[in-house]
Amino acid sequence: METPPYISFNTFKTLLYWLEKEGVPLRIDRSFWKEKFSGANGSKLMGALRFLGLLDGDKPTKELEILVNSSLGDERSQIFVNILTKSYRNIPFEELARATPNMIKEWFRVYPIDGHTLRKATTFFINAAREAQIPMSNSIIKMTKSRRINSQQQIKSLNAASEEIATINKRIPAVNKLQDGETLRNSTTIPLSNGGTVVVDVAVNLFSLSEEDRSFVFSIVDLAKSYTSSK
Repeated sequence: METPPYISFNTFKTLLYWLEKEGVPLRIDRSFWKEKFSGANGSKLMGALRFLGLLDGDKPTKELEILVNSSLGDERSQIFVNILTKSYRNIPFEELARATPNMIKEWFRVYPIDGHTLRKATTFFINAAREAQIPMSNSIIKMTKSRRINSQQQIKSLNAASEEIATINKRIPAVNKLQDGETLRNSTTIPLSNGGTVVVDVAVNLFSLSEEDRSFVFSIVDLAKSYTSSK
């Protein structure tokens, strides 16, 4: 049994819009789509077209030309209905309006896919059925919405983690440099009570300092801080 489409349905629609603009070629091979889609997405799209009966080998079928040249709205929706019902033969479409998430998962287990691929395949089907205006239960429609929310939450978590890491790196830039054997450099300007300033410029690698030198450097730092705070 062939593998059902498991690419993003939006990417699939992008292909249709592109074919509408470019025209349907005599052959849809890698030389045609490689500038538009990545190798992975292009291969998935070709597999999707073959499963849906829109591609025979690398030759477009009449159904693909009819779909690409159809008007958006009811006409294209009806064409999608015909395509889906012919391709997903084990799906009882008359039951979708009252079906549960577990039921659609069971229907898709007949295909040679599992895990993430299975979830992506059901998502493609649900979005395609929505495009075709096929009645489906709210619980099935929510399957794609919940995954979208989870993806957004994962992105937010990754962004938060990235910001936290960036904050930590800003707090400890010296440690990062010292680990590379570089020199830590700090400079401060101290205004004197009777006019004038003293500039303290320290350029050292703390890990390479002797105990005596380390004590001397920190005594200067402490003295400078003490003088500044006493004013």
